[in-house]
Amino acid sequence: MSRHGKFALRITIALGATLLFGTGGWFYLKWSLSKSLRTLNVAPFTTIMEKAGSDLVVMRQRGPSPPRLPRGYLVAYEQDPEGFKGDAKLFDTWVYAMSLSTSVLLNGPDGNWVKSSSDLDSAKPASRLDPWQHPFCLLRRDDAVLAISAGPHAPGPPACKNIAMTAEDLATLPQKKLLESPSGSLVLVITRNSLRPQQASTN
Repeated sequence: MSRHGKFALRITIALGATLLFGTGGWFYLKWSLSKSLRTLNVAPFTTIMEKAGSDLVVMRQRGPSPPRLPRGYLVAYEQDPEGFKGDAKLFDTWVYAMSLSTSVLLNGPDGNWVKSSSDLDSAKPASRLDPWQHPFCLLRRDDAVLAISAGPHAPGPPACKNIAMTAEDLATLPQKKLLESPSGSLVLVITRNSLRPQQASTN
């Protein structure tokens, strides 16, 4: 075999080996990524996202405001995972309370009343209990609805029959926010106008 032929053969072998190892490496990389994604625990990321949501929709009245998060949510989660899980449940409470209150405003019953969410046929079953498995109390005053959760430390649901608030009382509370009371209960108020702000502004 001539010198040029041997050189070409070596180049061909080298290219073939490179292609073989490169292809094998690519498939190994794909297999490794696929395995990692199957075993990836997404729970911390869900908790972090819900914690961020709670920072936007929860208004705390008990104690001083929480400190600003150091260097981002991920670092803060590693420092206090249980605190993040607690705040994530507050966000879930806001979601359920919004769903219940919206259902009442859109689907009734109308009028002025107080009842437990477990007795509300128009509500979705998944939103009738707070994250601590207690029913909400719902109070309607014309076009305003109040939802109350007993909160994370209560042994049971709030006593709905003891809730006495007027439409004027509800008007003093922030709307579409979850208000944490000094006793630890969680309160949300929405009105029909708050669901349709564009229509309300044109009326």
